[in-house]
Amino acid sequence: MKKKSIALSTTIVSWTRKLSLLMLFAGCLTYPGSLQAQEAKIVNTTVEDEQVKIRVEVKNKYDQPVTNLSDEDFKLYVNNEQVTFKPKNLRNPQQAEQPSAWIIFLLDMSGSMANPDKPGSSQSKLEGATQAILEFTKATADRSSDTKMAIVPFGEGGSRCRNGDYPVNDETLNKDKFLLVGDPELQNKLNDLANKEPCAASNIYDPLSKAIDFFSQEQGDDSFYPKKEFFWQAKPQQPRLSIILLSDGFHNQDNEEQDFERLTKLLKINDNIVVHTLGYGLKPGELGDKYNLGRAATRGDISYASKLPSGKVPASEFVDIKRLDIIASITGGICQVSGNAQAVGDALRVFLDALLGEYEITYKDPNPIRAERHKVQVAVNSRHVSTELSEPKPYRITSFGWSLPFPMRLGMLVGAFLAIGIGGAVPFYFWGRYLKREESED
Repeated sequence: MKKKSIALSTTIVSWTRKLSLLMLFAGCLTYPGSLQAQEAKIVNTTVEDEQVKIRVEVKNKYDQPVTNLSDEDFKLYVNNEQVTFKPKNLRNPQQAEQPSAWIIFLLDMSGSMANPDKPGSSQSKLEGATQAILEFTKATADRSSDTKMAIVPFGEGGSRCRNGDYPVNDETLNKDKFLLVGDPELQNKLNDLANKEPCAASNIYDPLSKAIDFFSQEQGDDSFYPKKEFFWQAKPQQPRLSIILLSDGFHNQDNEEQDFERLTKLLKINDNIVVHTLGYGLKPGELGDKYNLGRAATRGDISYASKLPSGKVPASEFVDIKRLDIIASITGGICQVSGNAQAVGDALRVFLDALLGEYEITYKDPNPIRAERHKVQVAVNSRHVSTELSEPKPYRITSFGWSLPFPMRLGMLVGAFLAIGIGGAVPFYFWGRYLKREESED
């Protein structure tokens, strides 16, 4: 009986560890995005006279954008009262006028990017990645005429990789490096990178921190942070500031924990900058199966030895999906895992929908009193997604005056005529009679 009890306890402990790992690697490791509540979010409001235009972002339970909803799927509330809008006043993400956007694309140039895209392929990961990025720029250009991108390779060279140093600094990351997504120069840049032979070491956190610092330090630049010319004007729409990080490895520098802690603090401070992360490689569970670990691979399983010990994973194949998932989730971005170039392209299309996947709804404010504070909310209910009411988004009517309902305007018009009649015609009538009496007496 005692042996059975010990065996049962051992089994429970074993399964507890397995379940803990399963929960730990839920999110980017199992699904394309973290499993969470479905959400509708009002990103921006603009007001012109009585017309209010809102931009709405809708995500499913996997944190992926939903782009196939119709007007019947939306419920709109202003000051807690439902407001209707015409079907033509909803524009889906393909129809809506897209906001301007600035994208920094951080491309890993570590030595593992020279490995084949997939077993037996003559194409390297770097070649596959650059081709997928090129397709991303073309798709973005088709949907937005005002999206600029800077492609920034990163990696630290060394004694064995003298020509493989790709620093991220003021020279490699500045406003002049951004090009419109339709600019042929972007293709030339990608073609040039595809022909490089990557051999650098992976330092992921520093380049990402510098990219965030770049966006945050441009507060005085109207291109990134537009300001209204006059105080009564509505606040201009904020361009989308986004970073896409593509890496097939992990931050292999000393003091990784401290570096990551500093990065997460920086991400939380700059919550207007969205970071999407793309892991180019196998998921931890797939690595565990490949190397017969009997579980998902972790950092503790990494080996740098030329001859791989039993129960270990080559450092060149380990992608730190756990860290990438946390980085994306802090910023409201998406984490994707892609095992080959085609999957990288699919992931980038998801990122594109997240960047430019907003609905546009225009409605007439039911009570457009100037300077009064209003709040608008939306909810979605469809077969694709069902959300709670969004967080209220405040706005004010900024125009001088407002249109009154027709009955009130008619009453004011009749009142004006009566006032003119009583205040003008009646005194004139009595003045005329007075003049006649004066004339007859003379």
